[in-house]
Amino acid sequence: MHGTQAAARAVLMPLQWDTDERKRPFRLLQPADRSQVCRGRVVLASGCRLQSAATGWLGKLPCLNHMGGSASIGWKAAMVKSAVRVFELLEMFEAERRPLRVADIVERLGAPQSSVSMLLKSLVARGYMEFDATKREYCPSIRISFLGDWTTRMPDRPEAIQDAMRRLAAETGETVLLGRQSGLQLQYLSVIESQHALRFSPSPGTMRPIHRSAIGILLMSQLEDEQIGLLLRRYNAEVGRAGHPAKIAETLRAVALARDQGHYESANLATTGAGVIAALVQTLIRGQRLGLGIGAPIERLHRRRKQLLSAVLAAAKKC
Repeated sequence: MHGTQAAARAVLMPLQWDTDERKRPFRLLQPADRSQVCRGRVVLASGCRLQSAATGWLGKLPCLNHMGGSASIGWKAAMVKSAVRVFELLEMFEAERRPLRVADIVERLGAPQSSVSMLLKSLVARGYMEFDATKREYCPSIRISFLGDWTTRMPDRPEAIQDAMRRLAAETGETVLLGRQSGLQLQYLSVIESQHALRFSPSPGTMRPIHRSAIGILLMSQLEDEQIGLLLRRYNAEVGRAGHPAKIAETLRAVALARDQGHYESANLATTGAGVIAALVQTLIRGQRLGLGIGAPIERLHRRRKQLLSAVLAAAKKC
């Protein structure tokens, strides 16, 4: 087979689990690995973890990271390369949160310098990127932050979801999470980290099984039990055989509790030593239900439960 044909075939091949990777000790996802995630290759890494500024990472557990969209393992990676690279670039800046030089960007993206330089110059010309000629650094412009703002602003609601998240983070001092269902997974759309030395610290874009997250269980509470059963059986068929299958009866009990309470609190569900108190965002965003959560070490979450629950319910109600 000619090289061009082989390359075309490779692009269309479905992604496969790396079973050997599961047998190795889990590791942190390094900056250099971000390009693997952005390119759509499945990476098992401790993207959901309990973080300590003093002692490093605690409670490492695997979670599924990929570029987004359908969380089905069999999705086909036929993507427009130039479009993907734009989002890789923006997601990299979201992770780094500081201006960077071309060489730093090239290293993190693992892309040719000529392609990166051309992309940056195009974005500068369009006003989406700023360039500091003195420091030779690039940084996304304010224009970027307003591009998708309209998607979370509803005319009958007093504040956008991002505004509510920032307010909630300032009020509680804890990590604030926004999540949505993505196929069989729960995806964290946005994360505002706590300033505590010991904190729950998943990365934006992180995927995890929907039944192994407080927000995921709460989102499933909006479904019928029959739908949930189908969802979890599909998960077990596609993913569970290679990892940990979903316990359907146990999950249904958790969902029933979430329905009765109108919120859900997890502890040690996916990350050892961490928990989340979650509430449903009242307004559908483009027809999709979202969940808002506060994450923290279990001891602190339990000690402050009354305050944190009241705060997250009030914030979710305003959105």
